[in-house]
Amino acid sequence: MKLFLSILILWVGVASTFGCSTLTEDSESVVDCSNATDISEVVAYMEELAASWSVFHNRFRILNNPNITSLVDGLFGEVQFLTVEISRCPALSDVGDFLGASSNTLTNLIFTETSYPYIPALDAPGLLNLEVSGTNVLVQRSAFSKMKNIEVAVLNSVVIEPFAFFDLENLRSLVIPFPSSNFMNLTAGTLNFNSQHLQVVDIVNGAFFFIEYGSIE
Repeated sequence: MKLFLSILILWVGVASTFGCSTLTEDSESVVDCSNATDISEVVAYMEELAASWSVFHNRFRILNNPNITSLVDGLFGEVQFLTVEISRCPALSDVGDFLGASSNTLTNLIFTETSYPYIPALDAPGLLNLEVSGTNVLVQRSAFSKMKNIEVAVLNSVVIEPFAFFDLENLRSLVIPFPSSNFMNLTAGTLNFNSQHLQVVDIVNGAFFFIEYGSIE
């Protein structure tokens, strides 16, 4: 009985500490760190999860958090997630390769409404779906050097450098609902694609382009 109580207490402690909690939503395991006041709390919680052998989860999220300023390299440690959502974190301005062991498992990334001016350059070879928005977020070819298998990208308020998407050979859909103010002044070749799977490029609230291969100029 004493052993059972010790294990139970350990699990409750991990389930909700350091401004983070582990929830079950729609039969999925969700780690929510929206209440963290500093990134050190998230680091500590990941270490607690790993120490309790709770390393496989469906989703990680930080939502509506005014305190988090950085996502440090290796933040997730040994913990693995399929989906990561970082949204409405206005103080977040420094982003490293925070995935840790999730580098091998991440398939969906939602990164919206932060102060970070770039698409995060992560080591995520299995990433399939990417959603990014902010204010004039810079889209660089180098950001995708370790995320080359993206199939669907939704990018809001972005500034696109030439050949930014050229290495995404599995890209099927690119959606840019609200481009930046200078979007229509793109230089020739900026929207240049090397994916034979590409079906739709949707720009400016419904300006569809159906293309097979090549570039939009």
